[in-house]
Amino acid sequence: VERLGEGTWERGTNNFEACEGVAGLLEYFLDLSRITMEVPDGLLGRILDGEETGRRWMREAYEHIELAESRIASMLLDRVRFKWDKVALISHYDDDIAFSKRRRMPIVTFAHKNISSQRIVKACEEEGIVIRAGFFLSEVCFKSWADNWKMQGGDASIVEGVEREGAVRVSMVHYNTEEEVRKLLETLEGIEGW
Repeated sequence: VERLGEGTWERGTNNFEACEGVAGLLEYFLDLSRITMEVPDGLLGRILDGEETGRRWMREAYEHIELAESRIASMLLDRVRFKWDKVALISHYDDDIAFSKRRRMPIVTFAHKNISSQRIVKACEEEGIVIRAGFFLSEVCFKSWADNWKMQGGDASIVEGVEREGAVRVSMVHYNTEEEVRKLLETLEGIEGW
C-alpha cells in the first residue's frame, strides 16, 4: 500500500451526483421522445453505447423541445412586434419577427416607453410570474442596441429607460405552457399605461 506523504494530493472520488444527473438527463430526453415514438426497453444503455437508434431518439427529444419553445416564444414575440406599439424588442437581429432555432433561445428582452422595467417585474411578481429586469451583465450590448435604435429613429424615451435601468427579460423553456404565457401577456397588458 502506497502512503501519501507530505505535499501530495489525494485524487478524490468520482462525482456521483454528476453521473446520476447525466443518467437522469438521458431518461428525461427519452420521456420527451416518447411523445410520438415508442421507446424500447433497454434503450438507455444502447444510447450510452452510441447506438444509432439512441441518437435518433435524442434528436426526436430535441425536436420536441424546439417545437415547444418556438410556440411559446412566438406568442410573446408576436405581441412585442405587432401589437404593443409602446414596447421595443431588445435584439440585434433585423429579422427577429419569427422564432428561429438557429437565431434565438426562447428568451425575450424588451423595454416599455412609459413603464419602468422594475415596475413591470413587480406587477408580474404579484401574479406569481418570475421575470427579471436589469442589464444582465451585458451593458455593452445594451449600449450597442441603444445606439442602433437611435440611428434608426427609435423612440428616445425607450432608450433613456434602457440606459437608466436596463430592460425586462422573459426566459422561457420547453416545459412552460401556453397557458402560462397567456397569463404573462394578460398581466403585462393589465399594467396601467401599457
